Amino acid sequence: MCLEKIELDINLMPDEIKSYLIGSKIYDSSCSQRAKTYFIDKNGGYFLKISPKNTLEHQAAMIDYFHSKQMTSRLCAYISTDSDYMLMEKVNGESSYEEKFLREPEKLAIVTGKSLRKLHDINPKNCPKKGITKKLIKIAHKNYKENNYDAWFLDYGDFESVQGGYDFLCRNEHKLVEDVNLHGDACLPNIMLDDDFNFMGFIDFEGGGIGDRHFDILWAIWSLQHNLESNDYMNIFLDSYGRDKFDTDRYNLCIAIQAFTWED
Repeated sequence: MCLEKIELDINLMPDEIKSYLIGSKIYDSSCSQRAKTYFIDKNGGYFLKISPKNTLEHQAAMIDYFHSKQMTSRLCAYISTDSDYMLMEKVNGESSYEEKFLREPEKLAIVTGKSLRKLHDINPKNCPKKGITKKLIKIAHKNYKENNYDAWFLDYGDFESVQGGYDFLCRNEHKLVEDVNLHGDACLPNIMLDDDFNFMGFIDFEGGGIGDRHFDILWAIWSLQHNLESNDYMNIFLDSYGRDKFDTDRYNLCIAIQAFTWED
């Protein structure tokens, strides 16, 4: 982990977080302009995320839920005052997009498939966030009317035109099923592995909740293709995940929906 060491004014932090910061080395690990993320090098490590008010509640709820399912580390604190503050324990291992994992693409595709299927097989009964797919469909229709879309995603789904992608969405949206826990961004950077390719946990559940599994499948496949610079490992991923749960129409429908909902 190559991060920039920084100094934080502990007095400006909420009381529930101060004890974690006192006497700690603190590093800036931010990767977003909207939020600041800090690594706290103490007692195995913590991550502190600070974001505008009312922007971290969803993610905090999903971290707490998935920790109860042994899919991620513990949420230590969530405070919403002038800003949102979220503190969680570091998940052991390293992000699976590290070079040492990319050098063994078949093993990476296998563990990615198995890890995602493990998450999707958890009973979603008590998941705190529901209706993720319905919300995306609603946004997609709104954005189409406003001529707001991502041409790259339409091309990725082999849709010949904006209208073609939207027509496919309208004809097939009834096929989507909200029946699994979604990670929400099941890309390689959010899957943690140890040196032996053992799954250690997920991170970053900002888009998580109950929805159609093919949204997660889409992002896992895209991430393998993007990071490995190859389309050769999709079938290995699907064999590992389980083709019994894969539906081509629902997968392509998720691509179409993302074309009308994607925000960089």
